[in-house]
Amino acid sequence: MTATEEAAAEKETSGSPMPTTVLRRVMKKESKLKVSAPAVVGLQGAVVYLLEELSDGTKVAAEREGRERAKGKDVVHAFQGDPDLQQLPVPMFIRSAPSEISKEAPGAHSAEEKRRADYRLAKFKHSVKRVARARGCALTPSAVDTLSTFALDFVAEIARRAGEVTLEGSKDLLGGEDVRAAVQGYLKGELKVHTVAAIDKSLAKAVQEES
Repeated sequence: MTATEEAAAEKETSGSPMPTTVLRRVMKKESKLKVSAPAVVGLQGAVVYLLEELSDGTKVAAEREGRERAKGKDVVHAFQGDPDLQQLPVPMFIRSAPSEISKEAPGAHSAEEKRRADYRLAKFKHSVKRVARARGCALTPSAVDTLSTFALDFVAEIARRAGEVTLEGSKDLLGGEDVRAAVQGYLKGELKVHTVAAIDKSLAKAVQEES
């Protein structure tokens, strides 16, 4: 990627609902590599697309039950009711026990790690609310917890996989193409096609706005 493309991607991250700084930190922590701006842009595009799909499905599930604000179990129904979303390798607790979701951030062990993990999860919750609000989906705290945990888990998983792709290519900088390859290997079917398209669109938009 050229210096112009890198600068364009860095600029684009500021306009995404996803938290740029926190997202980069999670990616660096999970991949143990330096992370480029295009990599952040690409993963932002993927996560926002998936959250939009989940918000739409969650809204439908809540309306079906006569609720104005979606609950955690409506998120579960969104996963269960959409063939594309069913392909997501989501944590089992999201599918089976949304009412018992821990409010503690995943991956925290020491007090300092817990503080950092809680901060990351709080930032993701803010992003989830922004995406859902834009889709006309009102969320209860349990629904926010469920979607935020999913988003954070997804980012961590893709960062790890993208890091492996980066190392396989004998590189030390995780790039947008590595995120794209990781998503292609993780998702299936139409969901993969649309998510990869969202990544490509985000990267192309970043370059276009800079030119």
